[in-house]
Amino acid sequence: MPNPTKVRFLSTNVTPEVGANDGLVAVRVVPAGRDGTSVYGRTLKPGEVDPGIPVTYDPYAGEELHFRPGSVQIAIQDVDRMTKPGPDGYATISNTMWTWLIVGGPTDPTLFRFLLAASRRLDTAHSLYTQVEAALGSISGPYPNQREQAFAALGLSEVLCVALGKHP
Repeated sequence: MPNPTKVRFLSTNVTPEVGANDGLVAVRVVPAGRDGTSVYGRTLKPGEVDPGIPVTYDPYAGEELHFRPGSVQIAIQDVDRMTKPGPDGYATISNTMWTWLIVGGPTDPTLFRFLLAASRRLDTAHSLYTQVEAALGSISGPYPNQREQAFAALGLSEVLCVALGKHP
């Protein structure tokens, strides 16, 4: 007989297709009790330390996994956790915003587009800033080459200012 099933995460996906690469967010689940053949799970509470214990149930013994109403909660931190910060500590926000707007309640389409445009511009501005910083930190060679490199850095700075200054 197969081993019991261990569940550590619950995910929200775009489609019902098992194995599809369409996950929106995954949240950690922990045991929340048993009642006969019903095994209950729940998500971690905000600030709760993960005990590292999976929800374990045995479908071959007739057990079923259930989540009581209100026992599954998704927070912005769960979505944000999927984005890893770069070497300077910045983590992009566009995917987090898109996911949160999709998972959350319906959003006015104009506000949806505005928030996504603003988050893309912030992410792009940060990318441009790191390019400017790298360009300014690597100026070398004969003076004409240094001027060319400085002008390239200034051009990137100007695009950065446009990205930040323009209303989405």
